Amino acid sequence: LVNAGVYFNPSIMSPIPMSLLEAAAVGTPIVSTAYCEPGNIFENNVHGIFSNDPVELRSGIQYMLDNPVDAKRMADNARKVVEELFNPAQFIEAWSEVFKKVVR
Repeated sequence: LVNAGVYFNPSIMSPIPMSLLEAAAVGTPIVSTAYCEPGNIFENNVHGIFSNDPVELRSGIQYMLDNPVDAKRMADNARKVVEELFNPAQFIEAWSEVFKKVVR
């Protein structure tokens, strides 16, 4: 994924494809369907290209390949979202709070 020019997610069933998060985490430009969570986590044309229209998805892939500066901007934005939402320290803290409440 690190060396890919673009990551394409055609999924219409997966709530949040792990490979999409992995692509975002390593800074690969994303073109994805907006079904389920990707449409709630990421913003179209800010963090990648997200659409449920096949023609727009095809155009999005071509756009990312033809516009590397803009693709990098969106990929960097998506990476920041993943770093914030899936931060290991926050994960550990949240689970620690759960365990503290259970032990009480």
